[in-house]
Amino acid sequence: MAATVVAVVIALVLSYRISRKLMDQNASMAAHIEEGGRQHGNSHHALEQARTQLESAQRERDAVAQQLVAVEHRLKLAEDKLNEVTQQTDTAAQSSQMLHQEIKMVSSVEQMSDEQLMEWIDGKIDEMGLHLKAGVTLKEIAAGLGLTQRRVMRAIKTRQDGNTLAEYLTTKRLMTACRLLVEQPHWTIDAIAHDAGFGGTTTFRTIFKKRFNISPRQYREKKRLMG
Repeated sequence: MAATVVAVVIALVLSYRISRKLMDQNASMAAHIEEGGRQHGNSHHALEQARTQLESAQRERDAVAQQLVAVEHRLKLAEDKLNEVTQQTDTAAQSSQMLHQEIKMVSSVEQMSDEQLMEWIDGKIDEMGLHLKAGVTLKEIAAGLGLTQRRVMRAIKTRQDGNTLAEYLTTKRLMTACRLLVEQPHWTIDAIAHDAGFGGTTTFRTIFKKRFNISPRQYREKKRLMG
């Protein structure tokens, strides 16, 4: 496809150059004939003949000019098509590269130990914000990571601070809430509970106090005084 477009462009360029050369030649001939008419000004017949030839040359020049415009238009269309093909080729190359990287990544994940995989999962969940969705399920997380549910759970069970999905998500949400309590001092507790992925404010307050022995508001105040 690209080779065909290139060939068309080359042909149009050659046609353009030939047409331009003919136009220049006709213009030169017209000027020469006009000059010849002046030199034979004493001869009425020669002058009329020169005028006739000049008019003929001008008509030919106008015809060539029209052809030149048409060639320029076709050349522009061919250039546009070539650019389109080039963009499509670049897009295809990028897609191929991304697919190759994805295949390489999947192959690498398959070779990881459960501990290594858990570290990778933790980073991906942070990157994708999967833990911030209240009520997110194991099925949704596994699908988002491109892993089986069994593989995800096997990796989660290697953790030392709770080996269930619920415990893991709660820990990540609490870490997010702690950060927001400090970084967003004007946010309400309701807003922080929502953004951290908890189902509701009451649940958030209960879990937070059970884990840290103080309320979210007290935690925020304590950090403010320390900071």
